Amino acid sequence: MRRLKNYLPALGALLIALTVLTSCEESGIVGSSFVTTDPDIIIDTMQAGQIQTESLVTFSGSKVLVATGRFDDQLFGTYEATALLNPAMLASTIEIEDDAEFGLVLKRPSFTGDSTSVNRYQIYEITRRWRGNEWKADSVASLSLSPMLSFEITNEDSIFVPLPSDWTDRYKSYYELESDRVAQYNENMFGFAIVHESGNRIDYFNTNDSYLYIKNPDVQGEDPTVPQTTQIRQRATSYQLVEAPSTPMPADRIEVRNDFSTTGRLSFTINPDDFPQRTISRAEIVLHEDVDMLNSSLRPGEARSSNNIIRVFELEEDEKDFYITKDAVVNVQRSTDGRYRINLTTLFNNALREGGREVNLYFISDQDNGIIRPGLFFNENDSERFPQLIITKINPN
Repeated sequence: MRRLKNYLPALGALLIALTVLTSCEESGIVGSSFVTTDPDIIIDTMQAGQIQTESLVTFSGSKVLVATGRFDDQLFGTYEATALLNPAMLASTIEIEDDAEFGLVLKRPSFTGDSTSVNRYQIYEITRRWRGNEWKADSVASLSLSPMLSFEITNEDSIFVPLPSDWTDRYKSYYELESDRVAQYNENMFGFAIVHESGNRIDYFNTNDSYLYIKNPDVQGEDPTVPQTTQIRQRATSYQLVEAPSTPMPADRIEVRNDFSTTGRLSFTINPDDFPQRTISRAEIVLHEDVDMLNSSLRPGEARSSNNIIRVFELEEDEKDFYITKDAVVNVQRSTDGRYRINLTTLFNNALREGGREVNLYFISDQDNGIIRPGLFFNENDSERFPQLIITKINPN
């Protein structure tokens, strides 16, 4: 095994950033038409260099999911989150009766933490204007002095939270305005904060599927009243690491997060001098996530929400001044043994033909969709699962 000079100090993720991502058997190359037993095939495995981390611009609002709760994670520390939701004004002309039922319907597709925990939450009213698309993880909402209500969640995937008459009466007063009811409502009512009170789990709510529920009472002898619903117009999460893990991370691992706050970085130069034949049959990067430590650090009944992917971006220096909204170059699915394999053959050969190029690749540990998902990767100082560059080429002799 040899090391590719200085030219690939962080290639580990470069390969991830490729436009073409295919998973293949390690014994083969393009189309698996050649195998390692063929004397005309040479496969070089090199150290791809060091994964470094960088903090990029992050926002925690306007995501599909919001998070609320607290989880004491033995590996990554204790996270605490508060969900902010602001339902829209009802777009309807029906009369809302005085004794209409109001509720907040929360759809919970996933969680991080103890599945057996009974989590208790308090709902506070938000008292000052806020914008979901400007919200950051450390932003703090202005809340009412006391909670409106409290509720519990165990393992339900749909939760109905009845809303108190004080809030519903004010909502109806804006609904009944003859003009500008949406503008007046938006100017004066700012939604709810769902604050953790007890329990060892972070719950995620899908804001596309959650809604405000309004139902007039049924009338005896008539068909049941059809409920009215309105979507969540603003959403955000405030969260923080409130307590660091008691045991330090191993020196040969590195933590990467999915929210760009701790972004993996691989920077390198593809230099034609390292490849005299000027063309290769296959190039791929292999990164290893420590699935054994991820799993063994969970207590019975605990789980971490994850899509088991990494997202890779190729960024120019000035792009890092803004939140990353561009599409990922590639999303790479993790294999069961923790490997992420990325085919960089096209990128590599194009660079060799063009006389070489510098590459800066950034990757995050999952979708930045509102979940809190740290990842743990083996780095260059691990003896076996360091970031690898695997080059397959035809023997020129």
